[in-house]
Amino acid sequence: MDALKVNFVYSGLFLTDSEWTHPLRREITWEIIYVTEGEVHIREEETEYHLAKGDVLILEAGKEHAGTRHSFGRTSFFWLHFSTENFDALGITSPVIRGFSEGALFRKLLHVSNTSAYPDYAADALLLSLLSELARACTDSGDSTPTKIISEAAEWVKINSDKNLTVSDVAAHFNYNGEYLSKAFKKVYGMPLKKYIYDMRMRTARDMLCNTSLSVKEIAVRLGFESENRFAHFFKYHQKQSPTAFRNSSFNIHMNKR
Repeated sequence: MDALKVNFVYSGLFLTDSEWTHPLRREITWEIIYVTEGEVHIREEETEYHLAKGDVLILEAGKEHAGTRHSFGRTSFFWLHFSTENFDALGITSPVIRGFSEGALFRKLLHVSNTSAYPDYAADALLLSLLSELARACTDSGDSTPTKIISEAAEWVKINSDKNLTVSDVAAHFNYNGEYLSKAFKKVYGMPLKKYIYDMRMRTARDMLCNTSLSVKEIAVRLGFESENRFAHFFKYHQKQSPTAFRNSSFNIHMNKR
């Protein structure tokens, strides 16, 4: 148990509605950041991290960290400092954990550490519980984002494929960081989110060309393109045929009335 000894130092909740960037610091303790609102852009030495709601970052003691760019709008995160003589023994194998499901532990730990009625060891005990949940999250199979979220995102893209969606649109709808969501998406579907959006958009375009009498210009409008030419360029890039050529190549069909 000595190898797993951890000591809670202090913690707090950062909250601002103003433009903000993390100051340059080098702490003698380990620090955990858990984002509850907005985005945090931070580096540890030369490694940059972009954090969104639900993300956890663990900063190593003795290493320099600082903001890499400004955050805008409301930014909120719990921060927690602790010490340990053997971090590796905790089993936390990644400095970043996305979509952490036990975020309530941060608020509980902050409450306990600021309530004199609890015994001195209570904060250390809760800290160890939190660290064990972080270790568990690191060993979950696949990505830490639930497959359910990725599946729902895929379905949402599919039913909205007649709109000019971007990765940012999907990320905002599901309240996830776009870069992270795309990587998690690739693990589940074998392609980044951007390609899936394009594939669904092309599927809708092909369906309209084959199964409606809409003109190419009308299809471009329905799919949210700025012009017929933009749609034609997009279609030809992905299909290796112009919309008109594709439509003309699929005219030979069987029809019946009963």
